Amino acid sequence: VFITVSCSFSGTSNNRVAISGLPFAANETSAMNIFHSGGSLPSGAAFLAQSHSGHNRLSGGKSNTDMSYSDVNGTTMRISGCYVSTS
Repeated sequence: VFITVSCSFSGTSNNRVAISGLPFAANETSAMNIFHSGGSLPSGAAFLAQSHSGHNRLSGGKSNTDMSYSDVNGTTMRISGCYVSTS
């Protein structure tokens, strides 16, 4: 499955950044490409296509921990990549 997402982030929540609604469940965790403007990204920033607890989503991470909304506040991103689905 090939996906492209354009989005802007705001807020200072410490919750993990997640973008729900991938069209199909991911067979395995797959990293996406990130292009951004405004703001800055933390070291090791990544979005992963995952299926977890019945949700198909992109989950944000950074250097061995979760990436929070405060990490990407004021940033506009285009996230793209592909993943293998379970179907």
